[in-house]
Amino acid sequence: MQASKRRLPIGVHIAMLEAAGHGSAAQALRALGLRTGEDVSAAAYQAQSPDQLCSEYEALFARGAINSRMIAGYAASLIELGRTEEMARIFDSARLFRTVKLGDPSEELAEAVAAEMAMRAAASARPTTNGPALEMLRIGKLAQDPGPAIARLIDAIEAEARRYLASWAGSDHPFAQHVSDQHIIHAWGLISQGPGRLDRHSHKRGWVTCVYYPVGVPEGEAGGELVVGPPEDGAPLPGWPHARVRPQAGLLVLMPSYYTHWTTPYDAPGLRVSIAVDFELSRGAEDAS
Repeated sequence: MQASKRRLPIGVHIAMLEAAGHGSAAQALRALGLRTGEDVSAAAYQAQSPDQLCSEYEALFARGAINSRMIAGYAASLIELGRTEEMARIFDSARLFRTVKLGDPSEELAEAVAAEMAMRAAASARPTTNGPALEMLRIGKLAQDPGPAIARLIDAIEAEARRYLASWAGSDHPFAQHVSDQHIIHAWGLISQGPGRLDRHSHKRGWVTCVYYPVGVPEGEAGGELVVGPPEDGAPLPGWPHARVRPQAGLLVLMPSYYTHWTTPYDAPGLRVSIAVDFELSRGAEDAS
């Protein structure tokens, strides 16, 4: 499942196992699918109507079977049904899309992180050729093997993310009851190389996605903006979040992992640096659900 590049019909297999009386196997497969960012609904793979798909999502969410991929699928189904007010409540960009400057000494930390990222890029990073990140240097597993500056940065981001999650959990958001403070942290870095860019995508396994910029895009240079919007190009969708963020040194962006986002191409190699941090539901939190 982790190696597959395709969406797998996990929900269909779960339904077949349950129908055959193999409840424990179905439960184990559902838990694995949720952890790996799969959509565990059967209707998603059977070309059923948006009404049927929404009903199944709602039943699964009520059981605690929920992840970012499924929330994104549910929102798309709500759009098809014209239920834009419900969709707008799910995205709730006024509450859930945040930009903050990390606290003092933010400039010193940003410079230290930028220097550490440059050293790692020179030592081991390779240009990306597939996935959403194209023509960029990717530096993976920053949370597992951080240097001193990145370790400080991840601690600062985690503190902001925990405040964000606590605010979300205590709100009247439709999925507030599913928000947990038990998370696994994944972090990686990207450095533009040539016309580097991120295509439209969302993070299927996380609950909260954070993006930090240790350096900004210089004034007068085009591109490099982070854009939040609908999953496909076209006319704006009512209630769907829209935002554009120009990188600034020390700036942190926080948003739900089901937000679709991308970047505008940037042609100045080595200057656009970002660090992404996902807070993914841990096994303990999932079992509690």
